[in-house]
Order: sequence, then structure tokens, then C-alpha cells
Amino acid sequence: MAVRLHPGKRAARRDRSALLLAAVAFVALQLGTGLWLDDAPLRVRHWVADAALDRATATDPSPEWLFFGSSRFMAAIDTGTLKETIHVPTVSIVAEGSGIVGSAMLLERALDRGAAPRAVFIEMSPEWFVRPPRYLDAQMVRMFDWSDVWHWLPELALQDLDKTIWARLLPSYRYRHELLTAWVGEEPPYVSATLVAASGGSAGTPPVDPAIARLDRGADFEAKPEDGARRWGKRVSPFPISERTVGALERALDRCRDAGIRCVLITPPLSSFQRAEYGDDVQNAYEALFEELEREFDAPHLDFSASAPDEDFLDSSHITNDAGERFSARIGPRLLRAVTGEGPTR
Repeated sequence: MAVRLHPGKRAARRDRSALLLAAVAFVALQLGTGLWLDDAPLRVRHWVADAALDRATATDPSPEWLFFGSSRFMAAIDTGTLKETIHVPTVSIVAEGSGIVGSAMLLERALDRGAAPRAVFIEMSPEWFVRPPRYLDAQMVRMFDWSDVWHWLPELALQDLDKTIWARLLPSYRYRHELLTAWVGEEPPYVSATLVAASGGSAGTPPVDPAIARLDRGADFEAKPEDGARRWGKRVSPFPISERTVGALERALDRCRDAGIRCVLITPPLSSFQRAEYGDDVQNAYEALFEELEREFDAPHLDFSASAPDEDFLDSSHITNDAGERFSARIGPRLLRAVTGEGPTR
């Protein structure tokens, strides 16, 4: 008796239809998840920045000075020292931008949430302007929607394109932890345990918010001001300027100008090792950018890159907490003059 090992034509068509339907459903799920994430609150994809914005906008009265930047600002700017030195009632720092693109996006979100600062200070550095800007892929993961991805795609393609593919085409997997937290209302146990361990806590205690914690590494940490200098130097030499990054900064400055907010651009302290890696060509092009921005937007640039000795650094671009307090006390009067426009800022 013959046994049929192959399905008939009708069964084969049914199987193909089922596979096609499953593929369509999978693609629809990914696209739908991506669109939902685009409209979801910032806390779903970037809870640390969301918490920082809450602190910057929930204070009554609203902070008079807001600082936007990276962990370099978090190390260098001590808000308590500034308040004591120049008697600005409320100062807040949003140190989760990781570059000009992220800082500009968070600044706009702060204004959307009702922040009304007297002055805004934005961190500058040559590597934030280079094409493609450093950490652009991180902003894509944490804040971009489809329109942002399309706008930045030529530069995203020059970085780790895998991140863009995972985040935009397979978001249900890339954001599985974030989605589960948003839907359930609390972080999965394995995510919470990881955060607690990373922050030096213990089971059952909440993790330390990295936007609040400063950058002390402990008594056993050996500071090396040369660490990272060559890595950063390679990223800016040559110095192809990203016009999209300049455009993002200009839009943020334009919105602040319309709102009557004074904007000051700040290059924080850098070790001599990192400054040496930039070279004259990079430095000249970098300074020329600010001459044009100050003419167009009346946004002064304060260059503090050479304002701290190498022994104050943890690595090539982060100073210690103690150094940050001293630095904040020194620069307070210059920041105040930059805001008021009274007296020299240099």
C-alpha cells in the first residue's frame, strides 16, 4: 500500500498562506510597537532623563538656571556650590543628553513641560559636532521617532547600523524590558537586580539614580587623566562638521531666543592630554563655529577646557567631585556675567 509523503496542492497552499499571514502579523506587530513607543512618555525609553526633567520642571518656583549636557557636566557642575556662590535660588542639571543632539532634544522637552528658566547652559565639545556625532545611536534608541531616524539616517549609517535595525524594525525585542516595565508598572526582577548591583546597592534597596549621583570612583580608584584622550582624538581628526548637529543646536537656540531665555554655551574642563589630541585645525574650526552662533543668536561661548589641572581628572574628560566643587565656585561669577551681559565674561 503506497503512503503519501507529500501534502496535496490544497494543503501546500494553506501552509504558504499561514506562513504569509504569520509574517504579515509579525511585521505589523513590530511597526505597531514602534509607533506606540514613539508616542509613549519619555520614561518608557529613557527613565533617567525623564527623572531629571521632572526635577527641572517640578520645582516651585521653576529653576532659574538649567544645565544640559553629559556626564562631564554632572562631574563639573555642583549646583549647591553655584547657589551658595552667586545666590541663584534654584539650579537644576539635566546631564543625560550625551551630546548636543540629546541636549537639544531634552531642552525642548523641558520647555514643553513648562520650564521657564532665566538661563540655559549647554555643554559643548568638538566630538559632539563631528560627523557622525558621538552617541547619536544612543539618542536614536532613547528618543528618536521615525521622522528623526529618517532625518539622521545618513549619519546613523556611519555608526553601528545594527542598533537602528534592532530599535526600529524589531522594537518588541529591543525594548522588551522597557515594554514590560511600562505595561506591568514595575521593573522585572532581573532588571532591578542589575541596576541595584551596578549602583552599589543591595537586594531590596532602590538603585541610585545616575542623574543624581556624582562621579566619585572610591578611594581605590586610580585617576588617569590620559585615559580616553587618544580615543576621543581619533574621532575628531579630521574634523568633518555635522550640519545636522549644528542645525539641532540652532533650533534649540532659536526657541530659547523666542522665549526670552538666555543661552550660554560651555566647554567643560578637559585634561591636557585630550586637548593635545585635538590640534590647531580642530580647535580653529571649533572656535569659528561659536563666532557665528554668537553673532546670530547672541549665545556666548565660555571655554573652560584648560581651567583644571590634570591631577583633578578621573580620566581625560571627567573631574572629581571635589574638583567640581572648586570649579563651580570659580566659574559662578563668569556665568552670572554671561547671563546678565554685564562686564567681561572672559
